[in-house]
Amino acid sequence: MRDTLIGRVLAGYGGVRASFRMEEERQPHESRLLFYAMLAMTVIFAARLPELVRQAPPPQPGAEDPGPAFVGALFVSHVLFGPLMLYVLAALSHFVARRMGGQGSYASARLALFWALLLAAPLTLVAGVLNSLARLGGVDLAELPSAVVSIVSLWFWSLCLTEAERFEHSAPTFIALVAVPLATMALLWLAGSV
Repeated sequence: MRDTLIGRVLAGYGGVRASFRMEEERQPHESRLLFYAMLAMTVIFAARLPELVRQAPPPQPGAEDPGPAFVGALFVSHVLFGPLMLYVLAALSHFVARRMGGQGSYASARLALFWALLLAAPLTLVAGVLNSLARLGGVDLAELPSAVVSIVSLWFWSLCLTEAERFEHSAPTFIALVAVPLATMALLWLAGSV
């Protein structure tokens, strides 16, 4: 079981950096990296599906139900275009890490991001189930499980990226990965309040 993908993902929870090193030693081809990205995005889409169905526009009288087309378009955006954005994000992370003394490659940066997302994907499913069950029970968790999984995902990515770039400590990487989205949200908030 440990040599299967599911076994390697489960083993990753026992040591993210060690699991990344083992995955890097396997020297996965680009097709394997793309598979990891698409698989992670498919699982993330499945986790968000109940929320997406709730967001679908209601059918108009006498018109075809737009829900399936809406969900289908979101599936395409998650599974086909999502990995493209992940490739860009991985390239940017390597570019910045290189300027900070990183010694990895673009391929190792891609593997770091895709492996971290693959490790976080089952947690995303759990968060989606918790949000859905809470809503069925009339409780609004305000996306708390999803926020926790986002932080864990960033932690996994920082551990994998630290290993990929041969950095010594993962805390600065994690702080940088958290600071960028927080700064972006702050700038968007400021721009909206002006």
